[in-house]
Amino acid sequence: MATDNNMPKPGESVVSINGVDYILRRSIKNQIYFEAMSKGSVEITTTFGVVLMFFATIMANNRDCQLTLEEFMDAIDQDPDLMVVWSEWLQKGLEQDKVFEDPKAKPEKKSRRKA
Repeated sequence: MATDNNMPKPGESVVSINGVDYILRRSIKNQIYFEAMSKGSVEITTTFGVVLMFFATIMANNRDCQLTLEEFMDAIDQDPDLMVVWSEWLQKGLEQDKVFEDPKAKPEKKSRRKA
């Protein structure tokens, strides 16, 4: 939970759920928590997968978090803007990752076979 000495750093964000602030931070722990929670059976391409990844990010970066998945989903139902905050934070992180891409790299061409 966000406190004065644990305020978000650049690239981080804070989301408030049920009056409690939680830090969103990019970390390998997010993926590890997601994989543990889903037991490898959920894809991030599904609605549940996206919600679970959001929840995993909160759990991975807020050690004192007592929020259950059920409470988290209820909070999203009550405040759908939470998904907007998550989406914007995630998109910003993906844009920052582009800095590391090689601008000279060319996408692989798929070979086409003529019939």
